[in-house]
Amino acid sequence: MSTFEPVIVIDGKGHLLGRLASIVAKQLLNGQKIVVVRCEALNISGEFFRAKLKYQAFLRKQTRFNPTRGGPFHFRAPSKMFWRTVRGMIPHKTSRGAAALQRLKTFEGIPPPYDRKKRMVVPQALRVLRLRPGRKYCTVGRLGHEFGWKYQDVVARLEERRKIKGAAYYERKKAARKQLADAKKNVSLTELQALAIYHVTANGKILRRSYQEAADRARGLAYFIKKKGFKRVGILATNTPAFLEAMFGIAAAGAVQTAVNYRLKTEDISYILQHSDSDVIIVDAEFEPLLASYRAARPSIPIIVDTDTDAIEGEPCGPFDEAVLEGLNYDKETGAKGWAGLEAQASNEEDVFALAYTSGTTARPKGVEYTHRNAYLAAIGNVVESGLSYHTGRCKYLWTLPMFHATGWTFPWAVTAARGTHYCLRKIDYPEIWRLLKDEGITHFNAAPTVNTLLCNAKEAEKLPQAVRVTVAASPPSAHLFEQMTDLNLHPVHVYGMTETYGPITKGYHMPIWEELPLKEKYARMARQGHGFITSLPVRVIKTDLPEGTLVNVAKDGQEIGEIVFRGNICAKGYYKDPEATRKLFAGGVLHSGDLAVWHPDGAIQILDRAKDIIISGGENISSVALESMLVTHPDVLEAACVAVADSHWGERPKAFITVKQGKKITGEEIIDWAKNKSDISKFMVPREIEVLDELPKTSTGKLRKNVLREWAKGADRER
Repeated sequence: MSTFEPVIVIDGKGHLLGRLASIVAKQLLNGQKIVVVRCEALNISGEFFRAKLKYQAFLRKQTRFNPTRGGPFHFRAPSKMFWRTVRGMIPHKTSRGAAALQRLKTFEGIPPPYDRKKRMVVPQALRVLRLRPGRKYCTVGRLGHEFGWKYQDVVARLEERRKIKGAAYYERKKAARKQLADAKKNVSLTELQALAIYHVTANGKILRRSYQEAADRARGLAYFIKKKGFKRVGILATNTPAFLEAMFGIAAAGAVQTAVNYRLKTEDISYILQHSDSDVIIVDAEFEPLLASYRAARPSIPIIVDTDTDAIEGEPCGPFDEAVLEGLNYDKETGAKGWAGLEAQASNEEDVFALAYTSGTTARPKGVEYTHRNAYLAAIGNVVESGLSYHTGRCKYLWTLPMFHATGWTFPWAVTAARGTHYCLRKIDYPEIWRLLKDEGITHFNAAPTVNTLLCNAKEAEKLPQAVRVTVAASPPSAHLFEQMTDLNLHPVHVYGMTETYGPITKGYHMPIWEELPLKEKYARMARQGHGFITSLPVRVIKTDLPEGTLVNVAKDGQEIGEIVFRGNICAKGYYKDPEATRKLFAGGVLHSGDLAVWHPDGAIQILDRAKDIIISGGENISSVALESMLVTHPDVLEAACVAVADSHWGERPKAFITVKQGKKITGEEIIDWAKNKSDISKFMVPREIEVLDELPKTSTGKLRKNVLREWAKGADRER
C-alpha cells in the first residue's frame, strides 16, 4: 500500500480490527480509495466475553446520551463496526476527515463486482503475524451476531420504529422551541403579575400587590417628586409597602433618600433630617408625633403621611396614596412617558442616591453616602451570598431587618432582582413570624442574634418542614445559637459588615470538612465572620500598634489580634458634610471598622470585640464577645452582655448582665458558681458580678447598647 491505486480491495479475513483500521485510516487521509470485504471475519484480540462487555458499554453510552436513538442499531453489522472504528481514528468533523470517509466502503461477504477483483492482505495487521501464539481472539461476525446482526428483519423494524420516535421527538422539540419563543414574548406580562408584596396592614388587612402594581406606585411617587421639584426625601417608617415603593420611586426621580431610625430620640431624628437637607418627609402615621422637634425647627417642609391601609384611593387612603395618584396623573398630562421619563437607569453610577445614618450610640449619627454602583454590587453580592436564587421558584423574603438600616442592606433591590416576594412586617412579632414561616413558606430572612435567640425560644417554635436561610449579622453570634437555629431548620448564613459597607461584606463560608468535627467545634466555626463577599476585595486584619495609615497584616495564626479593614467595591463614598471623619475612616487607603479580630490560617476572620469593649483585667485581654458566648450555654440563660468596670486591684474586671428564658428563675450568684465550677470559662474571665435583667438595652438593629450598660454598671439612672 505504498503506492496509490484507483481502488484497493482488502480481504478482512484474519486481520486484527484495530490494526487494520489504523492503517486504512492513514491511507484514506492520504487520498486512497479503499474497499474492505468479509468484515465479519475480522478478528478482535481477547476472548469473546470481554469484547461483548466492552460493546455493551458502548451501546449503553450511546443510548444514555441520546435516549431517542433506541440503541445504535446501525453499528451492529460487522461492516459498520469496522467503519466506525476507522471513523474514530479520523478527524471526521473536519472537511478533510469527512472527505476521507467518503473514500471508504465496507461489506459483509464479497459482493459484486469485488468478487472478481484481486483482494489484498495487510501483513502489518494479520493476526497470525501480530498476535502471539496462544492468545485468545474472537471474530467481529460473532460479536455482531450476539447483538442482532443476523436478525436483519427485526433490526430493520426496530430502526424504522426508532426513526418514527426520532421524528416525533424532533416535532416535540420544535413545538417546545415555539412555545419558548411565545413565552418570551409574554414573560414580561407574567413577571409583572407575580406577587411582589405581602403585608398585614395597620388596619389588620392582608395586602397583596403584584409587580405591576408596585411598579406603578413607585412610578407615581417618582413623578410626584419630579413635579414638586424635591431633591432630598426623608423617610420615617417601619417596614411597609410604602417604604419599599418609596425606595424605588425616590431613586427613579433622581433624588436622594434618607431613611431614619424611628427608635431614636426626637432630637436625633430632627438632627438627621436637618443634616441631610431633606426637603420633604414621608412618614408612617404611627410615627408622625416623632416629628414634633423637626416641625418646630423646619415648619415649611412638607410632610407626606402614609396610613398603611389596604385602600389606594378615596377617603380611607392617606396623603401618600394621594401623592402616588397625583404623580400618575402628572405623567399622563405630560405625555405618558412612563419609566422613559424617569431615571430608570442612573446617568452617573458614582452619584449619591442615599444617605444611611449610623446608629449614633456614642456621638451624633453620621450620614454615610451610598452610590448607585456600589449599591448595585452590594445587592448582587447579597443575591449570591444569601442564596436568594438557590431554590426552585421565587424566594419569599421576610422583612425582619429594618428597611431604614443601611437601606435594608440593599435587600430591597436584591430580592427584587431575584424575582422574589417581599413579606413586609410592621414590627417584630414572634407569633406572627412563626405564622408566616409555617403558613406562607418563608424561604429567607435577615435578623440579629438577639432576634434569632428570642425567635428560637418562642413558644410557637418548632422544626419547619422547609429549610429557611437566615442571614445573621449585627453582633457576633454564639455557636449555641447556631445549634438552636439548625435544629429548627433555620440555616444560618453568617455575615458581617457595617453601615459604611452597605451592610454585609463578609460571609462565613460553610466547609464540608466541618461535618466531621464535633458539633460544638462545628458551630463555633460557623460563627466566624469568614471571608470577603464575591463583590468585594479580601478582608484584612492589620496591626493596631502602628502609626495611623501604616498597614501591616497580623499573622494568620488565629492568635494575634488586629483591626478589621476593607477595600473594594462595596465601601461607602464617605460621610456627608464631614471630611475629617471621612479621612479617619479611610486612613491609609482602607476602610477602618474599629472591630478587633484574629485571622485564621484558612483566611477566615473572627471578631473578638470592639476596641472599646475589650476588658483588660490584670494585664489579660478578656473578649466580652467570647465571655458572652460562654455564658449563654447555661440552659437557663437567654442573653448575656459583658462590660468592664473599674477595679482597684486588677484595673478592670468583667460585669455581666443577663436575661433568663421564659418560665425560668436563676440568680447571678448561681450563674457565677456555675461559671467557676461547671463551665469552660477560664478563672480569670469569670465575672464577679452578674445582674439579671428583664431586657437588655439594644439598638433598633438588635445590637447591644454597651455604652448604656457601662453607665448602668457605674450606677447611672436606669431609665431608657
